[in-house]
Amino acid sequence: MYIYQGQKYANQTHITVNANDVLVEYDVVPGAHPHGMDQKTFTKEELNKTIAQHKQEIDDYISEQGSNQDEDY
Repeated sequence: MYIYQGQKYANQTHITVNANDVLVEYDVVPGAHPHGMDQKTFTKEELNKTIAQHKQEIDDYISEQGSNQDEDY
């Protein structure tokens, strides 16, 4: 699975999910990488551990976003 988020001249994130790991490429300070992107590969075990450690924060954020759906922008 591959996910791309971003717009031309804006923050970009590329996420590639493989069988055993997840590759995340993201914007960094221009010049830090030839294309302005850096990357990190996470094992699915690492991600599961991180998500478990922050589960309450994640749940609170999701709940907060759901309650803001009716706001006008």
